[in-house]
Amino acid sequence: MRATILVLLLFALALAAWPGKALALQPEPASGLQHQPRGVDSTWWAELTQGPEFDYHREDPQEATSLWEQVLFWLDRQLSRLLVSEEGAYPWVRWAIILLAASFLIIKLLGMDLPKIFFRNKAVLDFEALEKDLENQDLGLLLAQQEAQGSFREAIRLLFLQALKALAQRELIRWSPEKTNAQYADELLGHPLAQPFALLVRDFDFAWYGEFPVREGLYRKVKAGFLAFEAQLETFKIPAQA
Repeated sequence: MRATILVLLLFALALAAWPGKALALQPEPASGLQHQPRGVDSTWWAELTQGPEFDYHREDPQEATSLWEQVLFWLDRQLSRLLVSEEGAYPWVRWAIILLAASFLIIKLLGMDLPKIFFRNKAVLDFEALEKDLENQDLGLLLAQQEAQGSFREAIRLLFLQALKALAQRELIRWSPEKTNAQYADELLGHPLAQPFALLVRDFDFAWYGEFPVREGLYRKVKAGFLAFEAQLETFKIPAQA
């Protein structure tokens, strides 16, 4: 994306700096003959002076003080050529195109999810109700749904709940919706899984409480850490029910 923008800026600058053709008037050779002054056709003169070359109110891109001003001048010139008709220009169309292009560029640069912005028909999880009955929840199915619709922030919370559920099944912690992550970490003090669990807490807090969109690339890295933790958990058997 950055490379594309740079290429466009350089192309606009090159066009703005392209030298125009100079019209050189060669003086007639001197002679001994006396020339009679000739008049200028008024129609031809009117057409000539109405051309863009005689519009001294337009800013010359060479005189722009910055690269950004040169780019804006070039864009305005191209859009004017596109949107000007015999009846005149359509400024509202021009500004609508500029606004849409600028909005799209800002959204892409910020890494925002366009479908998530304009379409709100995704399945929304009620985590409060889910955590009250965590033992009977199919977290794997819920996780697949959130991944499919691109809700990576919610998917990370489900991964964390899966880890807590697995720890509770092995009686390494005591699960309770009212507990904090710090309390779970205290229960694992001195255990081989204490440090790996601390890394999971860090990744979860960063993704869930951070005010930024979670992209797929970041999600894949975080998920890899949770899968590695689950592999370590497999070495600890679930106690048989009495």
